[in-house]
Amino acid sequence: MPLIAVFNDTGFGDCLDHLTPTPSTTYFQEKMSQNTLINGRPVAIFGTLGNATCGHQTLAFEVSLDVQVEGKGVHRYSDIGLFPIGFYETQPIVNNPSVYAN
Repeated sequence: MPLIAVFNDTGFGDCLDHLTPTPSTTYFQEKMSQNTLINGRPVAIFGTLGNATCGHQTLAFEVSLDVQVEGKGVHRYSDIGLFPIGFYETQPIVNNPSVYAN
C-alpha cells in the first residue's frame, strides 16, 4: 500500500515542453486538501498543483480510488502526475511513513 503525498512532497520526471526533455522535480504546493492534514501538512488530492524546477506547474492526476478526501482521491507515492507535456512519479520525502492508502 503506497504512502499518501502531502504539502511539499515531490515528484520526479521529465518535462517534454522544452527543446530537449528536461529532468525536473515538482513540489506539491497548491489546491491541496483544505481540511485534512498529515503531520500538520495538507494532503495532496486529485487536482493538486505543483511547482516544478523546469518552470512549469504540474497536476496530481493519478489517485486512490478507495481513499478520498473532500470527495477527491488522494495522491500517493508512485502515482503519476502531469507536466504540460510529460509526466512525473511521486516520491514523498516529508510524509508520515505510517499513513497509507490503497
